[in-house]
Amino acid sequence: MNKNIKNYANTTIGEAARIMFAPNIEMEKVLFVSVLPRVAPRFNKAGEVQGFDDVVGAKNRTKVNEVLNAQYQGTVESMDIFFDIAAVRSFTHSDQFQEIAVENLDEVVCR
Repeated sequence: MNKNIKNYANTTIGEAARIMFAPNIEMEKVLFVSVLPRVAPRFNKAGEVQGFDDVVGAKNRTKVNEVLNAQYQGTVESMDIFFDIAAVRSFTHSDQFQEIAVENLDEVVCR
């Protein structure tokens, strides 16, 4: 998951440029929204859980909003909504993640 977060940040910055510099289109606001687990399992090729990633920590280290703000002065933003996977640390195989229970979903306030 942590590697995917770095790739997502690069994709977000690239998509923001594509959108903001599209010909004949004026944007008032662009918002990228991600819904992510706070803790995500890492699997080996056999599907066995090998460890867990701290997704919130990885997102905080990426700081994509700082780049977007520097480039677009608030016109483009990224919002993260986090949740917990119930009993995430008790699962041992990827098959157990086919259906999960979501807990503690962040409340979102829109203005």
